[in-house]
Amino acid sequence: IIPTEIMPGTYVGEDGLPYQNIIPTSNIINQIKNKLNPFTVYAASYPNTNAQNPLSLLRELLSILFSFNAGDGGSGPNNTPPPIPSVTYIPGEYGPPPNKPYYNPSVGCYSQQELIQVYANGVSSPNTCWQQTKQAVENNMTTINIFGFTRPVHVKAAPFFTAVDRDLRPYHISGSKYRFAQGNYEFVTPDTWTYSFRCNRNAGGSQDLCSPTCALSLHSFGIAIDVNPATNANGSSTFDMPPEVVHAFENNGFRWGGRYKEVFGATIDAMHFEYLDEVCK
Repeated sequence: IIPTEIMPGTYVGEDGLPYQNIIPTSNIINQIKNKLNPFTVYAASYPNTNAQNPLSLLRELLSILFSFNAGDGGSGPNNTPPPIPSVTYIPGEYGPPPNKPYYNPSVGCYSQQELIQVYANGVSSPNTCWQQTKQAVENNMTTINIFGFTRPVHVKAAPFFTAVDRDLRPYHISGSKYRFAQGNYEFVTPDTWTYSFRCNRNAGGSQDLCSPTCALSLHSFGIAIDVNPATNANGSSTFDMPPEVVHAFENNGFRWGGRYKEVFGATIDAMHFEYLDEVCK
């Protein structure tokens, strides 16, 4: 396509000069869309198109306008993404949970001791506030990239976190911004986190690592992640976790805390995903 600069009602420019051949760059297209000069019309014509035919010129002009690609994150000539909608999801909108033992309330497919065996080399040290267990876990940690962040996870779970990130790449815009069916969505740091050696906050026991009633969180083993807790708070039935994110995790061996209430009658925790395929084979 060879674009030609014309002026309405003339066969030459208003300055009396012949038409100028110009290159169809993105700058030219942006000028069309932003209408920098309302008296100038940019049109494109194929070599066999009659440039004096206004209908042909209009057709080619519309071809440029409607084939314009706004690029990543774009929604118009100013490349401004649409606002993130305020959406509340309910569990049923995510479809049924996968047919996995860790989603079956009648199957106890793992215990704290099994987690210690798999992820802490079998080092159980409750009488010393779990310090040896913690050290054993940290000796087996690595880092992965997910949602545009670098996060520490256990080496055995790392490939599965990486698989989640890979499955979500088609939705990636830039940095920690994604575009899902619900609209644009941004993962927030430092709220989106993985490893933290602590007691389980929903287990009902003590939050003191030195207490015999402390049940270790799955975060303590580097196999869990909390995602955007500000809008997916623990205990809240109002959350905005995109279904695409839930499916990416569940397709790679993770259990989602957003299903806790419907499946187990337990405290809902929509921010939380935990890798359980290894201990629940």
